Amino acid sequence: MANTKALVIQSGGSTPVLNRSLYGIASEVGQSQVLTGLTGAMHGLEGLLSRDLVDLTNQSESWWYRTAHTPGAILGSTRKRLELKDVPDAIKVLSEYSIGYLFIIGGNDSAETGHRIALAAKSEGITLQVINVPKTIDNDLVLTDHSPG
Repeated sequence: MANTKALVIQSGGSTPVLNRSLYGIASEVGQSQVLTGLTGAMHGLEGLLSRDLVDLTNQSESWWYRTAHTPGAILGSTRKRLELKDVPDAIKVLSEYSIGYLFIIGGNDSAETGHRIALAAKSEGITLQVINVPKTIDNDLVLTDHSPG
């Protein structure tokens, strides 16, 4: 099955919510009947573009427990914004790694990144589900009722 892996990106200011959200994603991927693995991009979008990716599929329960209770961003975060010139490279990496689900933990800029990547994938006929996991202390994400900071 093609495109059955998930990739997660952490972005924005480092808070306990980044790692708790990562833990939640990993828990659901681990129970999924569809997804075959979870990959993390080190330092967010920068890691995706530079292929600095780490396989999170076989981490132990104790590692995940510690991660969930550790403040900050275990994968490293970023404030890099997706530039138009970066979009083809991002799509290429996602395709090469058979990523069918992209989780982006962050705020407004992260949501915009996900939207732009989703549109580009769709225009190229690539099946990609992009899920924004809200994280902003400002609680100002458009069409979001509330967001953990």
